[in-house]
Order: sequence, then C-alpha cells, then structure tokens
Amino acid sequence: MNFINKIIVLLFAFIVLSGCKDEELERLKYFREISAKQIIALKSDLDNNKLRNAQILKTYAKTLKTEKPELSELVTNLESDTSSSGDTFKNLEKRLGELSREPSSKPEKMRMLEDAESLANESNKEIYNDSLIDVINTLANMSGGSLNEIGTPQNTQADKTAGSNLIGNPRYGQWSTRNGSSFWEWYGKYALFKAVFFPRPYGYSMWSYNRPWSYYGSYGRNSYSTYNQRNTATKVQKTNAGSVKNYGRKTGRNVSSYSNMSNSRFKPSSASVGAKTRGSVSSRGRSSSYGLSVRRSTRSSGVFRGK
Repeated sequence: MNFINKIIVLLFAFIVLSGCKDEELERLKYFREISAKQIIALKSDLDNNKLRNAQILKTYAKTLKTEKPELSELVTNLESDTSSSGDTFKNLEKRLGELSREPSSKPEKMRMLEDAESLANESNKEIYNDSLIDVINTLANMSGGSLNEIGTPQNTQADKTAGSNLIGNPRYGQWSTRNGSSFWEWYGKYALFKAVFFPRPYGYSMWSYNRPWSYYGSYGRNSYSTYNQRNTATKVQKTNAGSVKNYGRKTGRNVSSYSNMSNSRFKPSSASVGAKTRGSVSSRGRSSSYGLSVRRSTRSSGVFRGK
C-alpha cells in the first residue's frame, strides 16, 4: 500500500471513529440536563406552594400540631418535605452535583446512568407530588382518625401504626443487621417514631408480613431510589430470607400482599381527604417517566420522554 493510500485509509478510519458516539454517555448527559431543569422547576413550585399534595400535607400538619402538640417537632420534620429547604429536596441537588463528573470506567458509567435516570424520575414534580402521599398518610395515622388517608387500596388488612408507611424508605431510616436479622432504625430527626409508636425493635420479618401499601414501596424503590439504595435493599432481603420464613411458620401468617415491592400495579386514585381539608387529591402512580431507560419501566403519558 503506497503512502497516499495509507493516508486515505487513516483519514477514513478517523472520520468513522469520530462519528461514533458513546450512547451511554450521551444518555447520561441527557438525563443530567433533564434533572437540572426539573429541579429548578420543582424548587419554584415548592417555594410557591403549587404542589397539591404539599398543600394537603401542610394542612394536615397544621391540624395535627393543634390536636397533638406533643408531636409537633416530629410533624414539623415530616412537613419539611414540602419545602425546598428540606432534606428531601436538598438531596436532589446533592445527587445532581454527584453526577456532574465524568465516569472513569464502563461499570461506573452504567451505575451513574442508572442514577441519572432515577434522579430524572424523582425530580419530576408530578412524581415528587405523588411521593408525598406516604407522609400524608403517616400524619393521618398519627391523628388517630381525625384525618383521612388518601390514595390507598380499600379494605387493606395491614399495619396502621403511625410511621409504618415510611419503614423501608431510605428518606427516613435504614435497616440495621445484627446476627442475621435486620431491624429498622429511624434517622435522628424521626426518632420520636421509635419512642412513641415503635418502642420495641421492629424487625424485617414482622414488616414483611404486616407492610401496608406505600407509594415508595410500590413505585419509588424501582423508579427513583439510587443504585446503592436498591442494592442495599436487595442485600437486606436476601439476608433475612430465612428469618422471614421462620416468622411465617411461627405465626401462621401470610406475607403482606405489598411486600413484593417490584410487582405492585396499584395506582393511587382520587380520594377525599376529609372534612378538615375540604378537598381532594388526584394521584397518578408511575414507575418511570422517560423512554430512555436503563431498566424497562412503565411509560406514562403527558410528560416529556427521551428522544
């Protein structure tokens, strides 16, 4: 091959290679851009009190602080999810910052891509609005009946202890494993749940057989939790597989119909929220808002999808 032909071959190879884009990296950038825009929009909606469920949560919180002032500190901490100064929203900004760097390896790139899609889901204001259902229902259970739950399946035979909707959700606590069994530990600002409502250790096995429906359990774990959170949840499930079976044999009970968090297809429906709020909420459950998905997720209508 003469010199000119070599130059032509090399030039052709350069053109071909320069036209080959890294698809995963392009998708990672895409989800980062979407998340950044959505976080700005979500902050505006929170600051201007435009989210319907945030409005309901604030109303419930105000009522509960009056009816049960001894729970005011805990209620205030739960109410912080309605504010852009709260830990939940700040965590979205933190996660976006962590995704700003370029991945150093293929496995890291895939993990970051998965986290970027999850962030794009959670920062979507409709999904963030729906995620507040669990906190609203927690306040309803704390009220002892003066406030109604919203969006939950009817005739559910499950634990109604205040805070049970939040167990398993890494926003509020974590599973701590000792001697092959895991027990739920509330983060410090929610420690009053343990003191008032869960004075005895609450084990993973008991939770598996009594778990009520929750938006996070049915959607959030697969839609907007991070790679590390999902990985941790899977490890905890495997660690406690034996103790869960033993609990069932001892008690003669069946595992909660909502314990398999990956298969629930229940979608929150419009529901009255009680006389004290004089209103209703329309809550649409979804597992993913975007077509460019690392995990095959249910698409939803009415929201922007990937190219």
